[in-house]
Amino acid sequence: MDDTNRSPLIKNPLYQPPKAITLNVSYNKLIPTLSSTVVPPKLKMTKEDVNSWCTELEQEIEKNKSFNLQAEAYTSWLKEQSTKVAPGFEYTIMTPSKVKSTSSSRARYNLRLEDARDHFENAIYTKWKVEQKTQKISEFSLSKKCDIYFSNINKQFQVDLEFWNNLQIDPVVYKKKKWVKERTRAIKKQYKRKNWKTEYNERIAQEYARESAKYASYEKQIFDEINHMRVFGKCYDEISDASCSRLQEKLFPWIKGNMAKVENYNGESLSTSTTSNCFLKAIQQSSIGRGIVIPITSEKNQQEQVDHIVRLLRCLRLLQNKLPVSIAYRTLSDQDKAQLITAARDTTNGDTVPQDILFIDLSTVTDYPVDIATLGLIFNPFRDVVLLSEHTIPLTDLESLFNERYKSSGAYFFKYPSLLNKAKATPGFYEITNFMKNVLSPQNADNDFFELRKTDSSVSRRFYEEDFQTVLDSNLMILDKHRALSGLLISASLKFYEILNLRVKQADYLWIGQEMAGSDFTFHYNYPVMSGVLSPDNDSEICSSSFSQLSDTDDISLICTTTHQLQNWLKYNYSFKAAFKAKYLTKATEHVDDTNKEGTATGKQDYSTLHKIYANPLFFENIIKPPTLKRKVNVKTFDEQSEAWVEQKKHVSARVLENSEKYYCVYSVVGDPFDGGEQGPIIHISNHKREFYNNVTAAWLRSRN
Repeated sequence: MDDTNRSPLIKNPLYQPPKAITLNVSYNKLIPTLSSTVVPPKLKMTKEDVNSWCTELEQEIEKNKSFNLQAEAYTSWLKEQSTKVAPGFEYTIMTPSKVKSTSSSRARYNLRLEDARDHFENAIYTKWKVEQKTQKISEFSLSKKCDIYFSNINKQFQVDLEFWNNLQIDPVVYKKKKWVKERTRAIKKQYKRKNWKTEYNERIAQEYARESAKYASYEKQIFDEINHMRVFGKCYDEISDASCSRLQEKLFPWIKGNMAKVENYNGESLSTSTTSNCFLKAIQQSSIGRGIVIPITSEKNQQEQVDHIVRLLRCLRLLQNKLPVSIAYRTLSDQDKAQLITAARDTTNGDTVPQDILFIDLSTVTDYPVDIATLGLIFNPFRDVVLLSEHTIPLTDLESLFNERYKSSGAYFFKYPSLLNKAKATPGFYEITNFMKNVLSPQNADNDFFELRKTDSSVSRRFYEEDFQTVLDSNLMILDKHRALSGLLISASLKFYEILNLRVKQADYLWIGQEMAGSDFTFHYNYPVMSGVLSPDNDSEICSSSFSQLSDTDDISLICTTTHQLQNWLKYNYSFKAAFKAKYLTKATEHVDDTNKEGTATGKQDYSTLHKIYANPLFFENIIKPPTLKRKVNVKTFDEQSEAWVEQKKHVSARVLENSEKYYCVYSVVGDPFDGGEQGPIIHISNHKREFYNNVTAAWLRSRN
């Protein structure tokens, strides 16, 4: 009997249908009910037919990135294609998702964003993996791979900053139960509880499906853009100037294409020499030598920042710094500029070693609110750059930081204090952490084709796996711009993605940008320490608003300290005088002669420590290197500490507390070291170094006149 024109029989054992996809719909809706007597048709099947069908499906998926909302269209497509399938068909039809099937109507809309991420792929890499079977693309020259990669990018591709700037993010979408609860409450309020209908539950489920699918599409868009930025960072020096410029405009539209205006202390403009017509190549070619960049980060309190930088310049002169110092800013008045020049160059007060000071006007490089510190690192005229914040006091020759560990990576970062500042689990916190760690970071294909790999670091693990809010000390870092430029460009771009701001603070974008770029970076071995005077009533405690960075060469010398203790002293002098008096004024027991008795003990107030603090609130005698903890330590007595860094909140009034820099007490002993506790060393600063450090911090404190 000729059954060629009859429908195929799914139940016939001779007929092997394509591998079933898994959607949030039941199978009986995907495959039509067929007669059990039908014989499979004897159609001619070619691989080209299969490829054609798969292409049709890929196009359908591309038009609608929402996996679950494709179900209806995909069902119709599958019914149509099922009549074309012949016995012995062995090719697997591509599926839009792997979400488990369920008969529940609500489960049809149960898209998890984490599941959607499993299907994020760089389409170019996917294509290359297939082509690897016939041609070893991974063995092509770098320039050839770069040309092929960017010739395969969709011509319509463009990073749309207006879209990202205007996008309003609802973090609750990442918490389905909370989102559904809030939406249910809103609808019940609208229709009143007594008029509630069961179909409203279905409506809410559909609304959440649409919202989560929308956020999945946002994440996929970020994934695609970061992928292309990463490869461009590897390739821009290998491709033509025309291609470089075209791709720069597509990937980094915040760059206007203007060089920063750089002038010296005499007001003379410094020209740059370059042979490239590609702006990024020109930046790289014009960056030479070593220097310091100090950013003025905000116009809000600019006068205060200028005052801090004047004091910092005074410290650099005392240290006999030989590196040129550049001030990066968006706006700076002539009066403020004159103050900075005087601080750097004037010799009437007996200051030595005038500083070679430059001014970098960043107002022409972008119209977007890009972080000034990042812009300063990109647009300064140096190749090897030391970034100093206004809150830093160097305590060593900064040129010594260009050491072998720095040279090994080209990006050298310092850690933030190891205080237990774990973030609260706000909506999206863990989900975005997962997204950044497992999706946005370089993948195996990046390494296979472009040797771009993720740097494994205990610090990044502290950020991603132990949920610490921030791990980077933004007050000091050293970068080789030739090697770190790609990561800096990505750092500047990441801030535009509001979704990522659910997890990341501004400072951390600097090291995360290097990680996303697949660039090498190094963190200083030691965590910050607390330097100062041991508390009279606890010889394992030092209290201060400032923290210091300890050399990892000898573990006893200080690299720098922060100015926060001195800032508090200048702004809230009366409050902190009272706080220091309560802490450091002690009573000493003294035995005196008495004619009627052999001897009498009397109490006498000891002002010695207090006078040191009053003369210089950042007076250094000892260093506590606190233990680095992942969690609080169990304590057995009230006088044991459960953590190494403890913020103090009762030393000043509530008003001062709110506006001043945070004040911490740091402990070398946490818990019982012999019973589950931790202990760190206390370092006694030698007389020679003590005098040197205290002279530098006192120079910062000294009035301008």
